[in-house]
Amino acid sequence: MRHHRNPSATPESGDRPGQRRAAAAGPTGTARPRDTARPGLPPRDALSPATACLLGYWQRLAPHTPVPCKTMLDPSAIPPDLLPSLTIYERKGPGVYFARLVGTGIVRRIGYDTTGSNYLDFVPETERRAAARFFDMLLDHPCGGYLVVDEVFAEGREAEVEVLRLPLTSPDGTPRFLISASEELDVHRYRDAPRRPRLMSIPRRAAYFDIGHGVPNVPVPYDLDRAPEPPRRG
Repeated sequence: MRHHRNPSATPESGDRPGQRRAAAAGPTGTARPRDTARPGLPPRDALSPATACLLGYWQRLAPHTPVPCKTMLDPSAIPPDLLPSLTIYERKGPGVYFARLVGTGIVRRIGYDTTGSNYLDFVPETERRAAARFFDMLLDHPCGGYLVVDEVFAEGREAEVEVLRLPLTSPDGTPRFLISASEELDVHRYRDAPRRPRLMSIPRRAAYFDIGHGVPNVPVPYDLDRAPEPPRRG
């Protein structure tokens, strides 16, 4: 049995009995506020350990500032359990999100190190435009982002992965960086290894959430209706 953690799940959304409930999803795919440390943040008990750890760490960086500055990051203060799952991206220009840091756990999971590369170069072409728009919205609004995606790894293993992304500013106050954590929720199948490495295949769930500036009044850019349901393990 697979266990999905989704901060936009509701009793009406068709979740299986026993699945954790969290903030309701609005018509635009955004997460409605919940009674958390900041209105709108997903409750940490609805997240995987790695994404919950990132959310708590990000909140502690600057509790009275809607978007903390990247210079506030102190590597010695980052929880050791979070570091392997951590990624930091910098927006260098339109469609260019430079991976400044990629955790060792992610490198082991996907089978290669993308540090120094443009994240979008590893996204399948059919999803690249949507991924760029989603990243841009997290910085331009700014807001947080939650995803559950099917990833295809270099050796052909495919798994469902939960991802949480939060903005950071440059010293001049401009949102320019995204700090991200991801955790594998379930492996559903093996298949032939892809011809080129990919970081993401089909997004299955996506939502914005409020970090102090509200949420975008637009739908998430992914076509979630066409996301296939992976086969269940017998």
